[in-house]
Amino acid sequence: MPIYLDNASTSFPKPKEVTDHVVNYMKNVGGVPTAGYACKPQANAMEVVNECRSALSRLIAGSAPEQIYLCKSASEAISTIMRGMLEVGDKIAISDGDPWPIQAPARELEQRGTSVARLPFDNELFINPRHLAKVAQKVRAVFVSHVSNITGTIAPMDEISNVCHETDSMLVLDASHTIGVCPIDLKHIKADAIIFSGHKGLYGPTGTAGVYVSQRLSERLTKLSKTGLSAHQILEIGTPNMAGLYGLLAGARFVGMEGIDRIRQHNRSLRENLVGSLEMVKKIRVIAPETLDGIGIVSFSAGDLPVNTTARLLEERYGMIVGNGLFSNESAMRALNFFPQGALRASVGYFNTISDVECLATSLARIVGG
Repeated sequence: MPIYLDNASTSFPKPKEVTDHVVNYMKNVGGVPTAGYACKPQANAMEVVNECRSALSRLIAGSAPEQIYLCKSASEAISTIMRGMLEVGDKIAISDGDPWPIQAPARELEQRGTSVARLPFDNELFINPRHLAKVAQKVRAVFVSHVSNITGTIAPMDEISNVCHETDSMLVLDASHTIGVCPIDLKHIKADAIIFSGHKGLYGPTGTAGVYVSQRLSERLTKLSKTGLSAHQILEIGTPNMAGLYGLLAGARFVGMEGIDRIRQHNRSLRENLVGSLEMVKKIRVIAPETLDGIGIVSFSAGDLPVNTTARLLEERYGMIVGNGLFSNESAMRALNFFPQGALRASVGYFNTISDVECLATSLARIVGG
């Protein structure tokens, strides 16, 4: 098996419980939740849906199971919420440093007449709370990434949340990279929506995601819906990915049993070791190496080779998998002088070891010299 260090794209390997649950559904269950669910497969599927909401709500302190909506992708959920919560004359705020899942729907709405305040990002690639405070009273909602998918740095959510709370702006948080990895508490992050992937820190299959939705946002989505659908019907439209949800339930339970604090400390220790090992290689430039309070993401350049060439050589010669490219974040890469080819990115997971990250640094030194 290769040494996998691309967990920010999707986690791998998955816990055995996850694959077992998916296979069990495919081989032995086969039902989907339907009105009445009189038959056993339908009842089993409905039970898993409800258990999945409960398991996910336990990872967002202060939320209730009925406030958790099950979706097929975080990007789709961000787009659906952004479109569904706005009416004529509304304005939203985003950061120029936000990745494509936030930028793309904002750009589309802007072309249709929605006013978008694009705030400059600070050295950590986030909205500066001081800049936000100047426009927050005029915006309906603020969309924020919980963590930089380039540096692994966590956004100053206490400050951003307080600005939104004081100005009554809705806060929509993309927690795709942090759920299951960092504590999320509604007492500290007063968000109206927390959107997350199921296949990263929750160790579920791809094609799974979820959203925490506050009561006032749920009411607004229902009120503004032109189809007469409720918020649940809007966000959970279509046949659910039941095989994926069986796996997501197992992944969420795995995270709950291992404990977020333990997972976070493991990833933080690996990240610190990785940064230290990479900085010893002369031709490697680490982006934001001083970052302390972050998650297990480290981006860097390595010598003069194109990043995709370096990534390919790591796999072919040493059996190592890392990410490479712009990571859906062209503006941030331009600011960091990593445009147009982007960077290499190593992202650790709970199943990685110190040996893995040390092997990466050694392999890179052999490829680039130094």
